[in-house]
Amino acid sequence: MPLASYEHLQNSILCIDIGLDTNTNFVRWTSPTTNVFPMDIEAARKMAKEKFFLHIEKPNRRMVFIKDRGIIFFIMADVEIQYQMMEAILEECIEQFFNSYGAIYQNFFSGMTNIFEGFKSTMKSNIENAQKNRIKWIQSKCPICQENYYVCVRKTLIENATSFPVSIVFQHGGHGLLIYLDAKFHTRGSEVVEITG
Repeated sequence: MPLASYEHLQNSILCIDIGLDTNTNFVRWTSPTTNVFPMDIEAARKMAKEKFFLHIEKPNRRMVFIKDRGIIFFIMADVEIQYQMMEAILEECIEQFFNSYGAIYQNFFSGMTNIFEGFKSTMKSNIENAQKNRIKWIQSKCPICQENYYVCVRKTLIENATSFPVSIVFQHGGHGLLIYLDAKFHTRGSEVVEITG
């Protein structure tokens, strides 16, 4: 089911981090009750790929990260937050970060990363803007569960698609539901798929 409120989403986001490498942190925003493990962020920074979202799932949290113009953007949330929502929040953070610092981020001097500290104050609005403007909710019925599920879809996934239908896997209850979407976010079919990895 879609998140009931912005406050619920904000409370479920545990950390948003922006940096270059293991020694260069630009911004780290955390919820007041979150313990951030630097090893998670370090692992994400080592694995990050340019312009491609990657995921890590642990028993009590999910992480999504991406490299954009050499900078790694990282988000950690409760497991109830769908990956597409987390990706949408990172898209918003990336856009706002480069709007604010695009002209200077390459020219900062090592150790002078405090110039980015003001970006922390934008995180709540970035989360809210992503929820309002960057996602669509679709409904799909799983033939195994016999339940309708609300599935979060990042708008750019459809808007930037080069062919249709676009496929997305909704992983839940130990299995995956492959959903096919058209250019208007309408479901054009679905099927249960096996998972490996």
